Amino acid sequence: MSADLCLDAHCDYAAAELSFYAGRPLESIVSARCAAARMLPLARSGGDRARLLRIEILQFLGDIETELGFMHEAIRDYNDALVIAEGGVNARQHCELLLHIGYAEALLPGRLQCARERNAHALKMAATKGLLPQVARAHMNEAIALHYLGSYKAALAHLEHALPIVTAICARSERTRLAMLQARTLGACGFPRRALAALRSLDSAAAYDNPTPRHYALFLEAEMLERLGDFAGAVTAATASVAGYRAIQNDRGVGMAMLEAARAHERSGNSKAAARTLSDALELLERVNNPFYLGSALTCRARLTGKREHREAATEILRSLTG
Repeated sequence: MSADLCLDAHCDYAAAELSFYAGRPLESIVSARCAAARMLPLARSGGDRARLLRIEILQFLGDIETELGFMHEAIRDYNDALVIAEGGVNARQHCELLLHIGYAEALLPGRLQCARERNAHALKMAATKGLLPQVARAHMNEAIALHYLGSYKAALAHLEHALPIVTAICARSERTRLAMLQARTLGACGFPRRALAALRSLDSAAAYDNPTPRHYALFLEAEMLERLGDFAGAVTAATASVAGYRAIQNDRGVGMAMLEAARAHERSGNSKAAARTLSDALELLERVNNPFYLGSALTCRARLTGKREHREAATEILRSLTG
């Protein structure tokens, strides 16, 4: 590759990182993936610097693929980076990769135990090496896995372990992420008012580094309002979340928020609106890789229709998720 093409690749890669982590729309994310793939051959030879660059690019590709719902591809790239890291790169990078793999595995059917093993490995390594940010992230990862398993109180305990570290030394984006995980888990534990108060304390531009967390916060607000019986408020918040996710072309988020709107319609007694909204949500959730919310959507459909085959479909996918 010529020097000019090499420089172009480096510039495109740098721009791709900035675009992706700023929460740009889908086209920018796909472009970022192409830029990273174009950059990878430039880092295939050399010493430690080249090895570190390969790890960085592979991790970036994994982050993009996780965002797009391509979990198997993400895990492949993270594992490729981990193989390189095990060849002599620092413990922090090694630990980060374990955490990324654990997070992606938790989003795949039947991989929760694998995810928890990665989290435990990362937590032990981080604690031994004094890597406090990674200790906090390992606790947050474990809380996510436990939430999917329905162990909400145990999940909340892990988030409480992460809280002092994140508050003291982590970036604003990590503090926002922890606050939303706490809100979701508080709601699941039966404390929707506390969850709603926590979410609304984040409702300022300063709390978000990119638009995606804001749309997720609206989704969580809708869920808490539904739990509190404010179904109209829940539909309003869920609709705002749908609009936000659509603006950045995030179909996984759109499907998730539409499901919450359908549940609020269902609980308010508006079965027609619930069925209509749920149909759109199911179409999206089946197309993108969002199996846990797909399981919830199938359960909602079974309640609405009362059909045996719908109950069986919901039961089958829910069983596969935690197997």
